[in-house]
Amino acid sequence: MKKLILLVLFSLLASLAFPADPLKSEFKKIYVGIGAMFVHQNMDAFEKLLSSDYVYAGTDHKQLTRVEFIKAECDPIRAAKKVGTRVRVTSIKRAGDDVKVSYDWTYTLLDATSLTKGRELGVDTWRKMDGKWLNTRTDVTASSSKTKQLKHR
Repeated sequence: MKKLILLVLFSLLASLAFPADPLKSEFKKIYVGIGAMFVHQNMDAFEKLLSSDYVYAGTDHKQLTRVEFIKAECDPIRAAKKVGTRVRVTSIKRAGDDVKVSYDWTYTLLDATSLTKGRELGVDTWRKMDGKWLNTRTDVTASSSKTKQLKHR
């Protein structure tokens, strides 16, 4: 019993000495919101998180502008019949004025003719602009996807 009390006291003191990082809490909430935006296919809300000079760098080192990214990635989600997704934040680090968020994203995308399942690992760079966090860059470190054509009856 004495050990249990000491363990509880130690845990309480540790939580007071090392409070939760508000930046980490904020970004975890942002990514929960992003997951919901994808599931509900609310790409208009998602696009508002991208800065006007946003750049997406794929594993092939090809870079997409904000407009190209929206056409390639957001438009198919808008057009899908159903979207499933899970976004997991793996690390959050401050880098000067920026915050680098590493993520692990798995998704399924069902449209009229196919089902795509994929996974993407990467780092998003965020900067606070006019009091709001905006994603300025995504660097994909690994990605895979598989599309299965659906049979029509």
